[in-house]
Amino acid sequence: MYTLYVTDLDGTLLDPGGAVSKRSARIINQLIASGLNLTVATARSPSTTWPAIATVDLRLPVAMHHGGMIGDPLTRTVIRHHDLDGHLARQLVDQLVAAGLRPIVATRDASGEPHVYHLPFRNPAEHNYHDRRLTQGDRRFREVTSFAPAYAESITQVSTIDAPERLASIRGALPADVLTITMSPDLDWPEYSWLELGHLDANKGAAIQALRAMTGARRVVCFGDSTNDIPMFAAADRAYAVANALPEVAAAADAVIDAHDADAVAEFLRADWRRTADPAGLRGPANP
Repeated sequence: MYTLYVTDLDGTLLDPGGAVSKRSARIINQLIASGLNLTVATARSPSTTWPAIATVDLRLPVAMHHGGMIGDPLTRTVIRHHDLDGHLARQLVDQLVAAGLRPIVATRDASGEPHVYHLPFRNPAEHNYHDRRLTQGDRRFREVTSFAPAYAESITQVSTIDAPERLASIRGALPADVLTITMSPDLDWPEYSWLELGHLDANKGAAIQALRAMTGARRVVCFGDSTNDIPMFAAADRAYAVANALPEVAAAADAVIDAHDADAVAEFLRADWRRTADPAGLRGPANP
């Protein structure tokens, strides 16, 4: 049986510094060379996903933007995407602004270049998000007083970062029947949370089904730590939460493994690969 392993990045595969540790990269690359099939499902955009996984020899399609985009790690191009309806995106931005929140609008222009339009930031979680991305070479950010430039492009996601009680108050007023709505604490500033709004199919559960079909996998094993990983857990055949996962995520998993700062995913993959090694070749192709 061909097994596809799918891991989240931040808080799961990545260490507290937001990188794949040298030890994890060494273990995983050895396993991929031996035939293990691994990919990633992350909330990150392509601009920050590719640098984060640069030391890992991934060969299979990668899910980004909560599954709203699927990219080819070999060419670093987006091969599939689910954008928000333009009229709906404008309504969402208006709702957030009316509630006193500051939307962060991710787009693709006509040439496919990504941008992030935002109002002036004011809380520490917003500033931390912006500053960390800039230090990683992310040049998408455009501070604006009007979102008109964003409306001229394809909108991939609308987000905001604020106190969880403020976000919860508007979450119930959003059209959940036509959106994927994700709310999760900020990893660096847990007193703040993210509210992320995307296309109905821009979720990790739908991404798992797409990756399964694209790769021909018959079995999917996944790893995660945050609420956006729960749909992925439901769609996979086996799901593991890292020890630092949110309680509700651990409860949704089949089992809990070690923490992300202990190379947990890499160590699990090595042990599982050894345990399930099959001389008859039922693992499947290394690069189907």
